[in-house]
Amino acid sequence: PYVGILYDLKPPIKAFLLTPDKKIQKVSLLRILLPQGAFDVQRIGYRINLTPSQKGDYYLCVESDYFLDPSSHLVKVFTKTPVHVFQEKGWTNNCGFPLEIKSYTRPYGFLEHGIFWGRVYLYGKPLGNATIEVKKVSPRLLTEKELPRASNGEINFPLLKKTTRTNKKGFFVVSFEEPGWWVISVKIPAGKREYANSIYSLELEHTFSIYVFSKKTP
Repeated sequence: PYVGILYDLKPPIKAFLLTPDKKIQKVSLLRILLPQGAFDVQRIGYRINLTPSQKGDYYLCVESDYFLDPSSHLVKVFTKTPVHVFQEKGWTNNCGFPLEIKSYTRPYGFLEHGIFWGRVYLYGKPLGNATIEVKKVSPRLLTEKELPRASNGEINFPLLKKTTRTNKKGFFVVSFEEPGWWVISVKIPAGKREYANSIYSLELEHTFSIYVFSKKTP
């Protein structure tokens, strides 16, 4: 996400809206095509139209099936995004994923340089010593010239994504230096799986999407 690269998305296995009172509301997925900038191609994505039935904090929860990572392993992804509707109620809820970040900071209303405090759970238990990646989503495909460079001319990847680890109780803290969409993600190994007549290592990945406003926003 940090360089704006898009991939085709297969239809998610599961997509639902978690209401402020922890009820599951079904959503309909509308297949759309998204332009991929300089590649002159269109990628498959999905649009979801939401009609909240009450005030409070919702979560859009999406479970996606395996995709093949460029490093030749499979990844199963669980994603959630908060949807705030007028009243602060329900933002501590969870989607119920096997691997999930629980928010200990309200996950909306952030200004740049805001701080987020979270906790990782694996099958309902805190996950200690897990690696957390934090990346700002680029709204467009970045060119080679736009990528940050180190003094030797190589791409400075530490400026594109941040890394931290959970403590032994599963807690972590991260910051958002710029406005825009950010994703917090955690991955864990999950054994082997057969895919297209081959055996691959499998990872579970959870991503938490958060929007950060500019301090200049009225």
